Amino acid sequence: MLSKNSLCVLTLLLISTITHAQKEKTEYTPVTPPDLVVKETAIEYNEPHPFMVLDEIPQFKECKEVSKEEAKACFEEQLKKHIRKNLKYPAEAKKNNIQAKVIVQFIINQEGKVTDLRAKSPKGAELLEAEAIRVIEKLSKFIPGKQRGRVVNTSYAVPILFKM
Repeated sequence: MLSKNSLCVLTLLLISTITHAQKEKTEYTPVTPPDLVVKETAIEYNEPHPFMVLDEIPQFKECKEVSKEEAKACFEEQLKKHIRKNLKYPAEAKKNNIQAKVIVQFIINQEGKVTDLRAKSPKGAELLEAEAIRVIEKLSKFIPGKQRGRVVNTSYAVPILFKM
């Protein structure tokens, strides 16, 4: 059971807290639309944009005249054609029966050049990574992608399967 002193102290604390809360009470002020506007900056267009979200994806010159609906299929077909033509299974990897899927990530920059290549594969497939990067480095210059009418850097990743 609480003593009279404890009860008085608790009552005073409660009254003090309620009084303080009423003094601190502020009204809600809604945010107006101009405060919500995100301003575009030049930096935004230098950051890589994912391939699939662009208004206009990067294109091989062979795909220049295709419709927007056919653009992705044309891009993928030309990329596959390039890989099939240029890929050479490393002799050392064949000798050691090394097989793996290598995922090559890269940027198609605002000038249409392939940059910032990185490869991922299982441990022990470094020879295959090197070959995959070599093949992607040989890609010709692209027509760069666009977002909101502006040329942008575009990120892309392609899986390359090395199988005997």
